[in-house]
Amino acid sequence: MILPLNSWASVGKIPTKEQWQELIDKCTWTYNKAASENGYVYCWTVTGENGNKIYLPMYNYYNRIPSTATPSTTGCYWTSSEYDSDEYGWLLELGTSSKRFTYLYKYYHMSIRPVLVK
Repeated sequence: MILPLNSWASVGKIPTKEQWQELIDKCTWTYNKAASENGYVYCWTVTGENGNKIYLPMYNYYNRIPSTATPSTTGCYWTSSEYDSDEYGWLLELGTSSKRFTYLYKYYHMSIRPVLVK
């Protein structure tokens, strides 16, 4: 689903590469297969030291419009950090047992996970 920027920009932001790294370092990550309305989706459950949880469903990126991201065993989430120029951005690539940063052209469509701005 594509949301208009003004629907969440006043209360949320896309995490930086450093903020994602903090989640990797300080939280417990559990790989799951969860039921969804279309069958199932693989996801990571990220549990913080305080017991709070977030869910990161795994969807492939896509680079064409119109298109629909499909459930996958791997997933990509954009960071708000640029790589080397304004054409590339850092992303967190999640696998069944891995978490790594890489970069791609910004025109690829990938998931985002906004965080609340307090």
